[in-house]
Amino acid sequence: MRRRWWALGYAALLVASNVVQVKSPNVWTPPAEESGQKFLDVPETTESGPVAGEMMHVAYLEWEAPRAPDERHEPVLLLHGSPGQSFDFVRLGPELAAAGYRSIAVDLPGFGNSKGLVESYSNRAYAHAMLSMLDALGIRRAHVVGWSNGGGVGLNMADIAPERVASLTLLAATGLQETEGSGSYFFEHAKYAVGYAGLVVLPELVPHFGLIGERKNRHAFVRSFLDTDQRPVRGIMERLSVPTMVLHGRDDVLVPFAGAVEHHRLIKTSRLVVLDANHFLPFLQTEETTEHLAEFFGRHDVPGVAPESDVEDYSEGPTRVDAIMEKPAVALRRAPWWVEVALIGVLAFASWPLVLASTAVPFSMRGGDCCQREPKARRSRRTCGGIRVALPV
Repeated sequence: MRRRWWALGYAALLVASNVVQVKSPNVWTPPAEESGQKFLDVPETTESGPVAGEMMHVAYLEWEAPRAPDERHEPVLLLHGSPGQSFDFVRLGPELAAAGYRSIAVDLPGFGNSKGLVESYSNRAYAHAMLSMLDALGIRRAHVVGWSNGGGVGLNMADIAPERVASLTLLAATGLQETEGSGSYFFEHAKYAVGYAGLVVLPELVPHFGLIGERKNRHAFVRSFLDTDQRPVRGIMERLSVPTMVLHGRDDVLVPFAGAVEHHRLIKTSRLVVLDANHFLPFLQTEETTEHLAEFFGRHDVPGVAPESDVEDYSEGPTRVDAIMEKPAVALRRAPWWVEVALIGVLAFASWPLVLASTAVPFSMRGGDCCQREPKARRSRRTCGGIRVALPV
């Protein structure tokens, strides 16, 4: 009898928890009516394209820019990462508008105030959705900026419809499968599946009353990685014809700097710009990021301008610790994923600080000091034709 009452009490708490979550405002995403967001209806999409007869609403923020009669600046589409939303660009968007560029930041499907449950959360499906959104806005050609996981969306847009993308900026962006975690598609997706169970399914068996975040956001966060196959990205990068800027912080703790170097090597139409920064460029380096973006956009507002393929390094360069750790890091990155897991398991029996160090090594590998310091001008700048850094093959 007592167990039955405990079960009924727990069930009542679960019901109450779900009611509170439905009725409570989303503390992560401001209401659209208070934030000035707009909505568009676009076709729902999968990796193969729009789904006939299925529509979804997409929320976005827009910052208009005055345009002089003799100027022709293409609009800018800002794509957030995962988790993320259009409000991630509330500093960068107005700065770009002040520089003369109409800027549009979107809540990708499943995130923010856009439709919650969609058929596919993959980067390819998002790319089709964003092209449909440009159609709905009457925009034929736009500069695309993909931050973090949004970089994969931008890459797929440039692959599907290169004539629609005036330029592509990979802003501290993910890309190659080999630079994602262990580098193994199968291991990473097994990890995401476990993550879905732990972050989405199991919490709904606990009366948390929304304290661990909205179900919709947790679902979209994991599904965006689970649904995306990064293995085709290498081919996309190798055949990419769109002018591209790889803008990356040397101290990025989420997307390894070595990945940015490899992306630049593979994309023949790209230039690499390195900042003394971490991953959160739209928040913490807004003005510097805007300056590089506006200069890059200005070069490619008009089609047909030859892309630059140089490297500009505004960082202080690698530290002595980086130099010491580079060879072990390269060796570990080249090892199969199961070697990394086995090594971490062995170290777990020795000391937890060693475990933390071992998991950090593959993701913190940084490039060598490739350039000679130029005289100090507008900014501290080092320019060269490439970065000498050992990368996994």
